[in-house]
Order: sequence, then C-alpha cells, then structure tokens
Amino acid sequence: MTPAEVVMLAAYVHALCPAQKIDEYTPDAWCDVFAAVPHFSLADCREGAARVAARQPFIAPAEIIEEVRKIREQRLDDFQYEPMPGETGAESIARRREQVAQCADGLRPPVLAVAGARPRPELQSALESMAEGLAVPKDGDQADAAERRGPGKYARPCPKCDALVGRPCRTPHGKIRLSVHAERKNGGEAAPVRQARTALSALTPEQRAALLAELEVQP
Repeated sequence: MTPAEVVMLAAYVHALCPAQKIDEYTPDAWCDVFAAVPHFSLADCREGAARVAARQPFIAPAEIIEEVRKIREQRLDDFQYEPMPGETGAESIARRREQVAQCADGLRPPVLAVAGARPRPELQSALESMAEGLAVPKDGDQADAAERRGPGKYARPCPKCDALVGRPCRTPHGKIRLSVHAERKNGGEAAPVRQARTALSALTPEQRAALLAELEVQP
C-alpha cells in the first residue's frame, strides 16, 4: 500500500472502532508496519479490518495483516498450476510464481483443473458417481449420496463449517480441526452438493474429458 492508502485505512479503522485512538501520527506509524507487506492491497486490508472489528472493539495493524494472510491463503485453496506446452524448468518456476501471486491478489481465479492433475475432491466425487452410472445427486438425495461415498469421517459435507466432501473441518478462524464437528459426525443435514454440479457445468468439453481420463472412465 502507498502512504495515501495507509491514511485511508487508518480512517476506515477509526470508522469501524470509534473508541480507538487515531491521530495524525497513526498513519506514519502504520506505514512502518505495513512496509513489511507492500504487496497487500487496500481492499484486502479493509476486508481484514472489518473481519477483526466483527469480533473485537479495537484493531491492531498486526491483526489486519494476519487476516489478509488468511484471505490470500483462502484464494489459493483450489489453486492448480496452469503450464504452457514446452516450457523449461526455469520458465515453469517463474510462471507458477506469477500465477500464485495473481491468484492470491485476487486478480485471477484459481485454475479449476488441468490435464494430468488431480481434480478437486468434490469434482472427483461427482465424476466417480458418473462413472458408476449414478447421476449427480439432487439436494434431497444428499444423505444417500454420502452413504454411497463410504463411511469415512469426511464422507459428508459439514453443515457446521461448510467443509466439502473429502475436506477437513475448520475452526471459525480457518484452522484445520483434528476431529470433525459433531453435526458432521452425527449425519446432520449435508451442505449443498450443487457446488459440484455448478463446477462440473462450468467445465469445457476438453476439461471434462481430461478429468474423466484422469479417473480412467469413458466420457
């Protein structure tokens, strides 16, 4: 962020937390703190500040930085590298770094899937169902679909934290839980499977063929 953007962020924090002391020297001090993360955008820092303000009355710059790091990590959850045919090792490293940076900055969506890469768990589950001659389940059939996927603790989506099939549960702060939520363990109402259907419908014929080939089934 530029010094002018830090001034705007300080004003935004004061609006979120009127009791917090913000004076003419605050932006100068904050510039020194945010100099360690010059690639952070004002928009992301505002979002991070709003998240902190939702749970406490005062906001420290370090807390904003921590929230922005979580935001950037969330954007990379589904990232898969999109290679170029014939690229060298050095070109691959440089291109991957560029894609990761752009995805973390929110400038490009994560690559859904590429040939030779493992599809995301929710897509793989849907494709395996297709391979078995099963239609992707409607919302009312989610419980039966979960039973078909097996007895594993991640066989059902989690209604508590919205973790997808095959993904671990997370705490309210985004940390991975070692155990699943009780609602998931007890077979609570499953989170929507429509996410898988939506993702599948967004695939091009080439991407769908690549995913099916990865699962060794015929389109």
